[in-house]
Amino acid sequence: MTSLSDRLEDLFDDAKDALIGNQRQLDLEQWSEKHRYHYIKRVPISSMDLAVRSLRLFRNKKRTRIYHHMSGPDPDTESTVEIMDLGLRGGNKKVTTCVIFDSNLLNLPRFIIRPKKALEKVTSVFSTQDDPLAPFPELQKHFTLQTKHPQYMERYITEQFSLRILTHPELTLEGLDNFLLGYREGARTEVQDLKSQVNWVRDITETILFDHSNELL
Repeated sequence: MTSLSDRLEDLFDDAKDALIGNQRQLDLEQWSEKHRYHYIKRVPISSMDLAVRSLRLFRNKKRTRIYHHMSGPDPDTESTVEIMDLGLRGGNKKVTTCVIFDSNLLNLPRFIIRPKKALEKVTSVFSTQDDPLAPFPELQKHFTLQTKHPQYMERYITEQFSLRILTHPELTLEGLDNFLLGYREGARTEVQDLKSQVNWVRDITETILFDHSNELL
């Protein structure tokens, strides 16, 4: 249920948009129509699946709000695609654009593959060979894997998977159950770059689903 303060903030936002316009909304409505996605200006965080709300991007953000929610099917991966801007209520300007692929064909452990920070790159020479990223030095150099199930992840981290990840070294990949998320935390994706972000998550989803090369080892 939406709180009174949230409803008031939504009314204020709508009034401001009516007075000065909302170029982001106009651009994304046009983009959604072009790519056959369904657009909603905002949706409540409670509408998201519990598994998604448990992920790092959503967790511990009790006042997270979802703007510019777009959704549609992806037949090749048998997925529902969701694209959204995530922010905090109360006028916080920090927004993260997130792409989610939801496919019943996926069965992922909880994991995050994120870009390494500068200090982590310096200390990466001490990385353990037990790291599932170790067989792919370039991937291990630029990314770190966080999971409680490293052995389970080994089946997914193939050469093709590594190459897909490295095409966008600024993005984070997060997964759990049938959900795969791609985002750059604290950064809004401009409309002209949105298709590339969607394709990145789609390509990785396809690789996880259809590249079984590690199962042959």
